[in-house]
Amino acid sequence: ATICSWLSAKQCGLTDLDLTGACSDRHGARLAKALQSNSSLVRFTFARNQVGTSAGIAIAEALRVNVTLTHVSLAGNALMDAAAVALAAALAGNKSMASLDLSRNSIGAIGAQALRQALHQNQSMTSLGALDSLPIAISLRTSLEWYLRQNAERLEAMSAEADASAQQQGGLLKLLPESEQALRRQVFALEEEAARLKTAFAQVQQTNQQVGSLLEETIKRNVATRLPALSSGKAKKKKKKSSA
Repeated sequence: ATICSWLSAKQCGLTDLDLTGACSDRHGARLAKALQSNSSLVRFTFARNQVGTSAGIAIAEALRVNVTLTHVSLAGNALMDAAAVALAAALAGNKSMASLDLSRNSIGAIGAQALRQALHQNQSMTSLGALDSLPIAISLRTSLEWYLRQNAERLEAMSAEADASAQQQGGLLKLLPESEQALRRQVFALEEEAARLKTAFAQVQQTNQQVGSLLEETIKRNVATRLPALSSGKAKKKKKKSSA
């Protein structure tokens, strides 16, 4: 209770919390609720606490809204497919998480496939822990590792490009008179902001397309499900009228 209260407090400045083997599954939901409002924690380790489906789903809900956590470990718990699906849904829209350790859990093919689907959208995740410790097929594990590796390589390339750009800008500033350097810095800042907004707009468009496709698919399924029932109902009414 004390930890949860401290995590929820506005003055909390804690950046790293390790609760390995220190709690139980019933504490998971309370901690997850505290994580939703926490804005300081960067690393959270909740390994070997027998975290099950309910606490796993609660932690997933926290990851939907928390924007400061980058490394979370749920290794060695009792997570199954239902929790993995919830975590995958959270990761699909999370842009800050870099590592979610799910090693040594009971996550099977359904949960792993959901995680793979999330990696279609998530470009910040580079690790899901020791995937060879999960009871999944080698082909599925290899696919997950490929997506994670792609993210890692992309982030490394972006970092190298940013460093090169910073060096180029620094060299250019040295060639300019001091009176123009401040103005040029403002131009650089505006160009970076424009590039960021362009990327954000592209991501919003992609999300909207995915939501539209999902909505269209849902409507098709509902129609396909209801049509046989409606046809059956009409046939029964005709039969009653004819018998009358």
